[in-house]
Parts: sequence; C-alpha cells; structure tokens
Amino acid sequence: MASRNISRKEKRRKRLQALIVIILVVLLASGLGLGLYFGLPGSKSAAELLQEGEKAFSEGRYEDAVELYKKAIEKEPGSPDAYNRLGMAYQYLYNKSGGAGNRKEGIEAFRKAVELDPNNYKSLVNLGLALFYEGDRKEAAVYLRKAVELYPNPADPYKSTLEDLIRQAESGQ
Repeated sequence: MASRNISRKEKRRKRLQALIVIILVVLLASGLGLGLYFGLPGSKSAAELLQEGEKAFSEGRYEDAVELYKKAIEKEPGSPDAYNRLGMAYQYLYNKSGGAGNRKEGIEAFRKAVELDPNNYKSLVNLGLALFYEGDRKEAAVYLRKAVELYPNPADPYKSTLEDLIRQAESGQ
C-alpha cells in the first residue's frame, strides 16, 4: 500500500512540474515573462526610454541617446517629441564627429517630427535651423517662418534671432 501512495504522489508531482513548465513557456513566448515582471530592458516604456535618452544626451553620450530614442520610437512611433529628440542627438553627433550621415539623419528625424505635429514650433525651429546650416536656406525659411508664427513668447529675443535668419535665408546671404 505504501508503494501505491508513493506512486500517486510521484505522478501528482510530475504533473505539477509539467504544468509549471508549460506555464513558463507560454509566459515567455507571449512576452509576459520575467523581463516584464522585473522591468528588464526590453520592458521599458517609451517615456522611460526618452528619459534615459535625455540623460545620455545631457552627458554627451549622443550615440547612446540615438539608440534610446530609436527604441522609444519603436514603442511609440507616433511621438513627434521622440523624433525631435532623435534629430537633436544626430545634430550633436554631427557637430562632434562631422559625419555627414548624422546631419542627414537628423534632418529626416526633424521632418518626421514636423509631419507628425506640424504646429510644434520646436520641431519647426530645429528643422529650419538644420536646413539653414545645410545650405537649403529657401526651404529653411519656410519652416522658420511658421515657427515664428507659432512662437509662444513674442517678447523673447530668440524670436528676433529667428526673424534675422529668415531675412538672411530669403536674401540669399
């Protein structure tokens, strides 16, 4: 009789182990595994990735900022803020290394930010400035003009700087 009880206990234990293994496999396969539970890197929100990107950016780690902003965009592809920040990181990489690809990628990121939110003056200013310094001053003037129209603080001296750049762009200087 004792051997019969051990056999039933052993069968129950093995079934329980199999059930646990199946549950773990299902959780891991569905993305609800330990990474999400413990907050491992793959589970960060777009906002958390943007915050980490901002920290990397402020520390001068522009390559890291680019990667973090790209990950944030993967999580939230409709975020004009993420694209604007990505563009800034590329522009700073360009200033640091002179890699022409960084400048082009920055302009494309700013274009996407403006496409997603055509009334965001920060993205308009950034795109306008990037185009201005790229040498495409006629197109730069279009974006800078719209940014000036939307500028939230009319008394800000920076607004007059943007107006000066528009005049330079339009005069071909």
